[in-house]
Amino acid sequence: MDTAAYRFDEGNFYGGDAPLSRTGRVDALDVSDARGASGVRNVSGVAPNPFGRDAWVRPQGAGGRPGNGAGSTTARSSSPQRRRSRGSAVAPTATPGVVAAMLGGLVRTGRAARGRRIGRRRWHLWSVLGVAALSVFVVVALFQMANLYAEGLGFAGPGIASPTADASVAAADAGDGAEAASTPRDEWRGGELPFLYQTAPQYRDASYAGATVGEAGCGPTSLAMVYIALTGKTDKDPAAMAAFSEAEGYVEEGLTAWRFMTDGAAELGLSSHEVPADAGRLKEELAQGHPVICSMRPGDFTSTGHFLVVAGVADNGELVIHDPNSPANSARTWDAECVLAQCANLWAFERG
Repeated sequence: MDTAAYRFDEGNFYGGDAPLSRTGRVDALDVSDARGASGVRNVSGVAPNPFGRDAWVRPQGAGGRPGNGAGSTTARSSSPQRRRSRGSAVAPTATPGVVAAMLGGLVRTGRAARGRRIGRRRWHLWSVLGVAALSVFVVVALFQMANLYAEGLGFAGPGIASPTADASVAAADAGDGAEAASTPRDEWRGGELPFLYQTAPQYRDASYAGATVGEAGCGPTSLAMVYIALTGKTDKDPAAMAAFSEAEGYVEEGLTAWRFMTDGAAELGLSSHEVPADAGRLKEELAQGHPVICSMRPGDFTSTGHFLVVAGVADNGELVIHDPNSPANSARTWDAECVLAQCANLWAFERG
């Protein structure tokens, strides 16, 4: 045969249109027909197909080698499929492998980049949360420090001091009577309730309500303490406040009228309102910086009638009292229920 392509089909080799045996011998062909143009048989040395069962056998020219002449060209054109170049048999598997490797690298790179982005986002999130937590901690710490500082100064709320029992002892004389020591005038401050005693030497002999401040001036002395604490002014000591009460008509039958705690306070630039005899409500007023004046019935503080000031709440939960007639009562704390049980009326004050 001059130009022939061999193909493998169901285990048989074919030369042209005639089948060959598995050994490469011609079945039903003349020997002369099995020779090429050079006269050399090319069917006896056919090698097994190296490209698999379904692949085409490489076209054979004269002498069993690929022809470069007209015969080989005809063989290529007559073949159902173009002849593959050397190494093309591995290309279908090698090329997808390279592509897969490239794609895999891109995927891994993308995942790494995405991981870095997610890592950065997480880092930023934790940074924001950390800053927020630190800010809250600083605010709470500052608030606590402010509370401690206020407690150290004796403030129970805005505008009024709440000294402890120790501060009361330091500010007040331990005994009653004519030698009671009031807070000096040069230490009067707005926001601090001073200790003033009607029996102090500088006030006790001033006339009031047909008697003296030392005998009947508990009302004016109590309001003088509240006035100083809420306004910061120093023009109304117990004697001056007693004179004001008499001049404005707040003395009735030798006693200080309750109107002095409302109308009289308003004339001085203060606002007041009555408070029920309830421990919770009383402490709420004190926490808001509102000193409370109590009108007392006979009991622990008086045998007839008396005014005193509740300045605040001590660390033990009891009340701090500024009794204008007793440094001893002012030097200790009092159970709220005990005080309220002896109250006839209560007024809370604030600056008008």
